[in-house]
Amino acid sequence: MTLSAADQTRFLQALGDDPEFLQRVRQRILTSDLLELPERFAEHVAATNQHFTRLEATLADFMESTNQRLRALEQGQDDLKADMGEVKTNINNLNERGGRNEPSYGPYGRTYGQQVRYKLRNQGGQ
Repeated sequence: MTLSAADQTRFLQALGDDPEFLQRVRQRILTSDLLELPERFAEHVAATNQHFTRLEATLADFMESTNQRLRALEQGQDDLKADMGEVKTNINNLNERGGRNEPSYGPYGRTYGQQVRYKLRNQGGQ
């Protein structure tokens, strides 16, 4: 059976005018998989949105913990720099005192340890 051009026009007009008729024609032409596609797609979109929401929360937590660790590393580096400054100062002080880590006492800038060693050397020779 073929439809005339006029019948085709009336058929298409009926599809546009009568939603129930359109639904019956769709059910006759389309498979159940195709008819269910809009609902299944909406479910997929909802599941995908939930997944992305969880991912965003996980990423935010990860970024916060990473930032905390980075701040701790930066603080540790600052502490190490300060400690190295003290070490350099101590080395410079040692070098100025002849390599001994002792405060200067007595005449001629001798340290207590230097004075003791000097006396021991000189007393041993008497």
